Amino acid sequence: MAHKLAISKIAVMQMPVLTINPINCLYPHQRPKLVICLSGHAARIYMDSRESLANKKIKHLAIGRETASILGSRFASTISPLDERSEGVIGMKEVQEISAGEIVWLLTGRQGRGLIESALENKGCKLYRLALYEQVRKEVEGIDPENISCVVVGSAVGMQHVAEFWKRYKGEPSIPIIAPSLRVKKEAENLGFTDVYNVESANVTDVSTFVKEFLAAH
Repeated sequence: MAHKLAISKIAVMQMPVLTINPINCLYPHQRPKLVICLSGHAARIYMDSRESLANKKIKHLAIGRETASILGSRFASTISPLDERSEGVIGMKEVQEISAGEIVWLLTGRQGRGLIESALENKGCKLYRLALYEQVRKEVEGIDPENISCVVVGSAVGMQHVAEFWKRYKGEPSIPIIAPSLRVKKEAENLGFTDVYNVESANVTDVSTFVKEFLAAH
């Protein structure tokens, strides 16, 4: 996204507040009926595993277009919902038609909402939740709030860390926050930020377009 914005001559300060650490996860021996992938991080780690090679003919469901583009290079039957959120995944026909006893692999991180997990468990399927990575807090230094026009966040956990360093550097709570979902928007508001926007998508192109239009209007 930083590259897309830079092309439009928008100065971007990339300050990751989380680092992604892969976890040595044991994959099940039983092949799944469906593989559901909840992030690009999980998709990349899964693609590097031997276990993914045996699943070439199995349908894969990605949470969004970015994740689907990663999986689609190997799995031709990869699909994603129009609504790129947990709710969109749950509403997909492939999830709705899962029957009791059928095997589903859920590729995710150690942290997570659990919304899809709960929906699948209620269906009585044999669910394997594979935590492929963990998010570890990264310290942010050298921030001058006066030089920042808006803050783009990607997750509720990331928003919590943004709030910590923003307060530490005495930033104003009126700084515009651009969030990918209603959940992250509410998290920002609960943390005291007063000017929060919901892109309603985590897709890089969608967020970049929103940021460009927002800055042009302000």
